[in-house]
Amino acid sequence: MKDAWQHKLSSMSIKKGAKLRILKRLVPDLGNLRCLEIGAETGVLADYLHRIKGGEWHAACLEKRWLGPSRELLGDDVVILEDDFLPWQDASFDFILLSRPEHISDDTAIFRECRRILKPEGGLLVLTPASGHGLPLNILKERLGLTMERYGHYRPGYTLQSLQETMIACGFTPMRRGSYSRFFTEAVELMVNAAYIRIKGSGGYNDYRPSGKDELSGGGGAVRLYKAVLPLLRCIGALDLLLPGTPGYVVYMEGIRE
Repeated sequence: MKDAWQHKLSSMSIKKGAKLRILKRLVPDLGNLRCLEIGAETGVLADYLHRIKGGEWHAACLEKRWLGPSRELLGDDVVILEDDFLPWQDASFDFILLSRPEHISDDTAIFRECRRILKPEGGLLVLTPASGHGLPLNILKERLGLTMERYGHYRPGYTLQSLQETMIACGFTPMRRGSYSRFFTEAVELMVNAAYIRIKGSGGYNDYRPSGKDELSGGGGAVRLYKAVLPLLRCIGALDLLLPGTPGYVVYMEGIRE
């Protein structure tokens, strides 16, 4: 399924490429462990991890429109997160990837649900936008119309400190933490999203980038132009290598269920 439209769409995003690289580095070999992604969109992350790390993967989507794409890659055990409740029994999973907690109204509830359905000493990996000082592109993002409402966020993101406090309060021992997607990668993502909504002239929620098979194949000149400049955008994103030690626009944290 590597050539599935979901992977082709993912490969067009500089920021998604950075996410896949950090997952490859952080996630251990999973063997036959039972794993869950919460916040799945097209199913790309879980499918990618299944192929390179193993594991039996399941998923919970935050919107009904992602059910079909995720099930194409992962099979039928993909559900919709409803009322911040996960429909699995206690101690059902060995590993959980929580990839978009900023989209969940009651984040504390979902962290507690993760603890409930994880086995003792099971692992949780959280990826979420960074907030706080020293991130000027977050201010520019709002001014360009890429607001929290546009992204479907309930909060702008987390600092490492606030994420650690949430994890501890919900019964996890925080482990490795850090950030990625530094200035140049985030600048490319911001520029592309702002250009896309300007070309489309739409102000709807979650309508800031191509997100489906039809848009990928029928996006017209905008998609063709983007593909033409993609090599240049990748070169710009790679300039992040010149910025070691600077804060990234996405934070991650691992936790172990107490």
